[in-house]
Amino acid sequence: MKRNQPLLDIIGENVKRLRIQNEWDQDELAILVGLTFSYITKIENGKRDIKTSTLAAFADVFKVSIEYLCTKYIPPPDVQDN
Repeated sequence: MKRNQPLLDIIGENVKRLRIQNEWDQDELAILVGLTFSYITKIENGKRDIKTSTLAAFADVFKVSIEYLCTKYIPPPDVQDN
């Protein structure tokens, strides 16, 4: 089966961003979702295929939807006072 690299990259970026926002290191996140540190590293770098159950575990921990994890994050524009 061919890997969907753009999707894996998006998921990895979202997992890393959400982990950092929650002020967790990779070891802490690994414990919360029941994975290893190296598995988290590979996911964040887009180097690992992800099972639906793993996506669901991330969604539960981060309190977001699976769809959110699979969607490219676009930061809100800076609001400048005129």
